[in-house]
Amino acid sequence: MAEPAPAAMAAAAAAAVAAGTTLTGIVGHPIAHSLSPAIHNAAFAALGMRWTYAAFDVLPQDFAGAIEGARALGIRGLNVTAPHKAAAARAVDRLVGAAAEIELVNTIVVGEGGGATGHSTDGEGFLAACEDRGWRAGPGMRAVVVGAGGASVSVAHALLGRGVRVVLANRDPGRLGDALARLPGADGVPLGDSRLTRELASADLLVVAVPPTSGLLEALDLEALRPGARVADLAYEPAEPPTVAAARARGLEAWNGLGMLVHQGALSFALWTGREAPRAIMARAAGYSVGSRQ
Repeated sequence: MAEPAPAAMAAAAAAAVAAGTTLTGIVGHPIAHSLSPAIHNAAFAALGMRWTYAAFDVLPQDFAGAIEGARALGIRGLNVTAPHKAAAARAVDRLVGAAAEIELVNTIVVGEGGGATGHSTDGEGFLAACEDRGWRAGPGMRAVVVGAGGASVSVAHALLGRGVRVVLANRDPGRLGDALARLPGADGVPLGDSRLTRELASADLLVVAVPPTSGLLEALDLEALRPGARVADLAYEPAEPPTVAAARARGLEAWNGLGMLVHQGALSFALWTGREAPRAIMARAAGYSVGSRQ
């Protein structure tokens, strides 16, 4: 059977999004791995909304133009993922809440007149995922956050807001310094420094916010974690990141980033639509279950 012609494929795609459909999506690079389209489109369908969500792979040099295009096209909302969260804070007209404090944006709301507001839902989404696993942040607790990107800073900011003492660790001193500048009250230590082992020994929570392919285990002494410590890796692909597997091998409670993805997405959904997100539907679309070993 012959392959359909490109023109026919384009026509079919256009027909799938009928006139009057409200557009949303996610902007990142790379983005093909994202589960966000499945999660949000399941939510729209469950509520009978004429909305749709797509993934847009945008290079850093094209990001500002992409946001201007979104305004012109009437796209109602966007999620923003690596490497664009700092650029998104510069591209919007106004920053709200946590986004104003850390100058990082993962959710853009576009108004009727094209005005764009930047929000950060990552931190609160992370805390909600921790609570799914029976861990609630509070004063007197200690956390080590490994990484210096947008997700790391957002999570560290949320933990600090709950009174947790936070130590940020990263290989690159420059990036570590930039991240700490956004996080008054946080401490920093270079990855591989002997001080990090001491911090891990007293930590209640280890958060891993670097790619699973980074060779992190070579520089991170998981054996230093005390019994009862928890490990949260923000990656959700593979389903069991190396740090999660290593922590579980030691008998520690550990989970991946799928819960954070669902919860931050639900918060974004509410910002765009003004409606409560159907979290159970979104969780099911992501394959997320509180009772499973994610």
